[in-house]
Amino acid sequence: MQGVTRERKIISTAGDDLDLSCKGGRGQLKQVPAKILLCFLGGILGLGLLLMSSAQAAKPAKPAQATKAAKGTKGKYGKLNVEGALKSELNGLLQSASGLHLACVAQSDKRINENIRQVLTSIKSTAKKTSLAKDQKPHLTRMLDKSRQHLEASLSRSGDARRESLKEAFNDLVQIARFYKLDQYQIFFCPSDKVVWLQKGFQPRNPINPKKFGACGKLVR
Repeated sequence: MQGVTRERKIISTAGDDLDLSCKGGRGQLKQVPAKILLCFLGGILGLGLLLMSSAQAAKPAKPAQATKAAKGTKGKYGKLNVEGALKSELNGLLQSASGLHLACVAQSDKRINENIRQVLTSIKSTAKKTSLAKDQKPHLTRMLDKSRQHLEASLSRSGDARRESLKEAFNDLVQIARFYKLDQYQIFFCPSDKVVWLQKGFQPRNPINPKKFGACGKLVR
């Protein structure tokens, strides 16, 4: 049995050819250039790097850290501290809102109209001090404007339309109470008619539907 002599010659990567030949066998492999082999290996490596880069890019980016809504936020409820004239005006506004609440509970149209005008006067006075709110001036101005618009509308309306305007006005005033660190008022929410309001005392007294849902109200603050 004739022996088979195998000869392998590996050419250096300096640019020579790679010669793989079989003498005495049934066939002979053609010469394969080393440069082609190197290009092939380099292509595989490049493809691997490309896939790794794509996988890295596909990872969801970490959410940016939420910016604070306002500088100087303090307190358990994230309220802003206000001082001086602006604080006095805002406290006066909440006091007039509390008076409006009592008038609505008493269901006296005359008292309600009087207290609406008192709240409007407080809003107008507070609006003159909004510059003291600094970065929060635009936000405070919007809250005051919304309250004013709903209260003015309630003066010219009656029945359900009037109650709806007062409901929106109380909601606007509650936002001011919750946003700034001011005198303490209890805030209630009635799930039956979706009314939120501020008042003194811990016994809920629904100002919008005092007959139907007078005792309805969950303390939210």
